[in-house]
Amino acid sequence: MRPFIGITPLYNEETGDFWMYTGYLDCVLEAGGVPAVLPFTEDCEIIKEIADRFDGFLFSGGPDVDPVMYAAKRHDLCGEPSKIRDRYEKALFERVIKTNKPILGICRGHQFLNVMCGGTLYQDIAAESSANINHRMEKPYNRPEHVVYVYPDTPLFKMMKKTEIAVNSCHHQAICGLAPCLDPMALSPDGFIESYYMPGMRYLHGYQWHPEMYPEDECSKKIFRTFIKACTEAGRNI
Repeated sequence: MRPFIGITPLYNEETGDFWMYTGYLDCVLEAGGVPAVLPFTEDCEIIKEIADRFDGFLFSGGPDVDPVMYAAKRHDLCGEPSKIRDRYEKALFERVIKTNKPILGICRGHQFLNVMCGGTLYQDIAAESSANINHRMEKPYNRPEHVVYVYPDTPLFKMMKKTEIAVNSCHHQAICGLAPCLDPMALSPDGFIESYYMPGMRYLHGYQWHPEMYPEDECSKKIFRTFIKACTEAGRNI
């Protein structure tokens, strides 16, 4: 049976609308999962039911995480956060992490999970760091922009079987302090954490690049297929 994957959408606080980039849905389908766009709610019972019923969770891209969540003063170049989304994803994460179900974070999701685990962010790479490569590429996004160096003896190395992979890149924030419970899996050439995992968890991975925007890439396919495999195994063991 295919695992059901809950995906957090983008949210417009002014209109109350939420939407989803179809790349996430298509990549989950191609990898063997059934994607579902999650509703925003602050009802604790509904959040509990979502956490209990789905086999895995994908925290997607989107607006900047509110710096209040990592005890930082907001920088002038920090984007407008979605406070409703921050509150919802925080409540969802705190529930899901207790279940040991697979969690995948992409771009904002990668940053958000790090914050939830006790890490911090650069609010603007150009203003707060010494980055020397382009982290915010122009369209099209289905092409490599820079490489990342993969740490040996990590799940990412086991997945890719190589120490260097080419990725796309479209973000202006990045991990500053990695949460103590996370281990890095890949670095950019200028030293930013591009991927991590949580040892001891069934599956908790974060990726700063966008595999859902580069679906024909074999590395992107491996990321989604490995995630869905973990979700399938989780569903069988519940």
